[in-house]
Amino acid sequence: RVGRQVRAVPTIRPWLATMRATVAASAGDADETLTALRDAEWALRGQQQPSWSFIYPFTASTLLAYTGRCYVRLGLYKAAVPALREALHGTRRTKQRAVLLLDLARALGNGDEARELVIEARQIGQEFQSQKVLARV
Repeated sequence: RVGRQVRAVPTIRPWLATMRATVAASAGDADETLTALRDAEWALRGQQQPSWSFIYPFTASTLLAYTGRCYVRLGLYKAAVPALREALHGTRRTKQRAVLLLDLARALGNGDEARELVIEARQIGQEFQSQKVLARV
């Protein structure tokens, strides 16, 4: 149970919980993933001050992005789609957007919309010269 024993400073608790969720999802542990995502949501609700400046701002949209990505890793595509769509809403043209587009395309399957998302992700990957993004396209 990664990170459960670490006493986290309140401002990084949501981030730490999403890291636990990501590890659990990668290991295929749905129960631990959902527990960690719930912990992240509670920690985010209880957060009284913004995240530290050396960590990108952790917002409800950030949590939705991690939630969607974890669901994709677990193969829970129907649950991933709304979370990823919401996380993408208003997301600027960044490498993170490209990664989310690829996850959403995976969740959607082989349809036209998924192909369009892959094209946009590829363009972003080329624009930023991101090997991480281009390797996934």
